Amino acid sequence: MTAMTAKARKIGTLELDVPSGNAYADMGLPDASLLQARGRLAVRLAQEIAQRGLTQMQAARALGIAQPRVSEILNARLKKVSIEALMLYLNKLGVDVRIEPQPLARRARPSPRGPKPGHTRVSVPSRRAA
Repeated sequence: MTAMTAKARKIGTLELDVPSGNAYADMGLPDASLLQARGRLAVRLAQEIAQRGLTQMQAARALGIAQPRVSEILNARLKKVSIEALMLYLNKLGVDVRIEPQPLARRARPSPRGPKPGHTRVSVPSRRAA
């Protein structure tokens, strides 16, 4: 883990890395917040497809895309899929996607589980149980 993204915590003689809440940032990848947002959108899309019991062909028809693209999304091969496309696919299935910009100024005490200052949070509300 890099010193930039994870904090070291000492317990006795052990020193442990505490995750930041973004695995991509913990690995030191550039554009970690965008990668995390794209991953969250893809997971939510996969959940929606599974909840509806759709085959890949049925999902492709509903989304207006080719079946191989659905397969790429469901198998987390997301390099060719933009955040905008994932948001559109979720909207086509009736799922609301919200974008919440965060200020660049540092907060006095950032939440260890919340979004980091200066990042954009993309959230997809969970389906409520009927």
